[in-house]
Amino acid sequence: MGVLPQRTSSTRRSTGVPITDDPQGLKAQAIRASWRTERHAETTGEGATFDDLMMLYLDQVTPTKRAPDRDHWSAKALFPVFSGKHLNDIGAAEVRGYIASRTAKGIEPGTLNKEIGLMSAAINWARRELEWEILNPWESRRLMEPAGRNRWLTPEEAERLLATAETRKDRYPWLHDFIRLGLHSGLQPGEMPGRAHINGGSFCVSDRFRNWAGGEQRKPVDRV
Repeated sequence: MGVLPQRTSSTRRSTGVPITDDPQGLKAQAIRASWRTERHAETTGEGATFDDLMMLYLDQVTPTKRAPDRDHWSAKALFPVFSGKHLNDIGAAEVRGYIASRTAKGIEPGTLNKEIGLMSAAINWARRELEWEILNPWESRRLMEPAGRNRWLTPEEAERLLATAETRKDRYPWLHDFIRLGLHSGLQPGEMPGRAHINGGSFCVSDRFRNWAGGEQRKPVDRV
């Protein structure tokens, strides 16, 4: 913890700068001007830099997230390019250039989308919570990510999954049947409540074929 300067006639109380070191008050004046600029940028957004925005967002918002480290990794990639730049000087052209540069370095769309998302979220937060009058050139810039690979369980894997669910019947009595329904129908967990219906004690699925992302059509397995 720092020690506050003593309030004597030899020290300017507002800044803590000794008068002997700053007889004309130029240092104290510069410090007060810096304080005014920082407070003005924080409260109005006028003249705010990328650094001002990131420091505020990482300090006030990021700690409330479930995975705060993700923001820090994204910010680490953004800082070398945008540090020191005013937000008003970062427009669509600069954002496109950043995306192109990162893509040329082999950065995956998923990683780049997190960096784009951090900037867009930070700007929207500043506009909403701090009432900064700034544009958001990062909005709607996310890249298309490749579809994930769908892999079906082997019969052995499915049997192990069902066996594990059976051991948890006391706590989750519905889990075994829920998993078996998914294995037989080919439906994803979020789709089963809407497409599966109970009829006379049996489960009925509304269709035997379903369309997957990319137009791929798959038939549910008849048995495990």
